Amino acid sequence: MSENQYRYCLELIDKLGLGNQVTVILGDYRNLEGNFDHIFSVEMIEAVGHKGLDFFRVVCPIAKRQWIDSTSGDQYTSSTI
Repeated sequence: MSENQYRYCLELIDKLGLGNQVTVILGDYRNLEGNFDHIFSVEMIEAVGHKGLDFFRVVCPIAKRQWIDSTSGDQYTSSTI
């Protein structure tokens, strides 16, 4: 996510009154700590290729049990990789 996309997200969240329900983090996924209800990966595989699949090894354990494919909107149950 670019700085512009990050700012747009924050503005949209504020406009929709969702500030107490949504947190957007701009940072390196490898440094995430804690647990999250939802984690969205937007064009991640396209950007990093198959060598970047460690993303899912890092993120799946800290996400709750489901994830959504942003390209199709399909919802999946997460699995250990």
